[in-house]
Amino acid sequence: MQVGPKAVPCTYEACSGVANLWWQPQGTLVFQRRAGVDGSLTQFYAWTPGRDRPRLLLGTTDALFGCRESGEEIVCAQETSVTPRHLVAVSARDGSRRIIFDPNPDYPAAEAGIVRRLEWANSAGVKTYGDLVLPRQYRGDRRLPLVIVQYESRGFLRGGTGDEYPIQALAANGFAVLSFNRTPWQPNVDHPVGEDEYLRLSMEDFADRRNILSSLTAIIRQLDRDRVIDPARVAITGQSDGAVTATFALANTRLFSAAILSTCCEGEAMLQQSGESYDDFYVRMGYPANHAAGREFWRQGSLAEAEGAKPVPLLIQAASSEFRMSLATYRELKRRGWPIEFYVYPDEGHVKLHPSHRLAIYNRNIDWLDHHLDLSGSRKR
Repeated sequence: MQVGPKAVPCTYEACSGVANLWWQPQGTLVFQRRAGVDGSLTQFYAWTPGRDRPRLLLGTTDALFGCRESGEEIVCAQETSVTPRHLVAVSARDGSRRIIFDPNPDYPAAEAGIVRRLEWANSAGVKTYGDLVLPRQYRGDRRLPLVIVQYESRGFLRGGTGDEYPIQALAANGFAVLSFNRTPWQPNVDHPVGEDEYLRLSMEDFADRRNILSSLTAIIRQLDRDRVIDPARVAITGQSDGAVTATFALANTRLFSAAILSTCCEGEAMLQQSGESYDDFYVRMGYPANHAAGREFWRQGSLAEAEGAKPVPLLIQAASSEFRMSLATYRELKRRGWPIEFYVYPDEGHVKLHPSHRLAIYNRNIDWLDHHLDLSGSRKR
């Protein structure tokens, strides 16, 4: 830290991972950092360089971002797991928070489901976290069907990345919902790597995907041991990277009894549809450059090519700009007897934006999961 002409190092662990900092009167420095498992916590510290150790002002699982200094307060946008975005001021003296502006004052946060922050490690010891959301009236008296929503769980729990799987609405309808935060993966090398090398290493024997799948396996087994969920009624959902995680899981395990995809699907036909520049990027990452080189790769990485994949009910809801990449998988699985449905939404891109489409997707997902996970039967148990 540069204080006038003098450099004052901060050797405390709290000074790592600093995202923002602001000078206060009398030479006090307030800084914001991420801490905890995979940065799941937001922390604010106050520190006077050259004097005492940094003093924790605030530590929370709430998401605070876009922060700016305003006198003796730090003004931030804030989201909690059950409240949408609003403006707060964080005191630079004691870390207390006050609401400045709430654009949704009537939002019924008190009616939200029970939210439990979970942290766990996979078989390789890699830690990750997620938020388990349970029906508000749940008392642990029965096992619930589980819906996994991906792939970031920070701030207000809406519908996962892409916002197609309404977490609170699913919980209100009787599901347990795991908002899963994508497991971090680090290559086992003794030197820093650039982006291209990182991506190549992540694709060697699907190291990154296996890391994520190991985390999902661990938490499903834990929730089963805790008698929270019915392991025979677990659905996985996903958009974009989350959809790749879902199809890899379906191709390589029998953990799941249903799946919904917002984008689909990894395979040779997808690369053929994607255009030369996109195809070149994937080949640089480690995807096969031609048909002959890809046989073993796609047996593990493509749902359409996986020989031992268990047929489960599958719903694909694709955008008009991307649905062609789904056609080969849809045809192959349908011919194999998979119970599969396919809907295309016009005038949509990678993330669907039309409100009427969002509503249709929400309603279809809830109804479809109710039917295929036999939710009405679980209410009677």
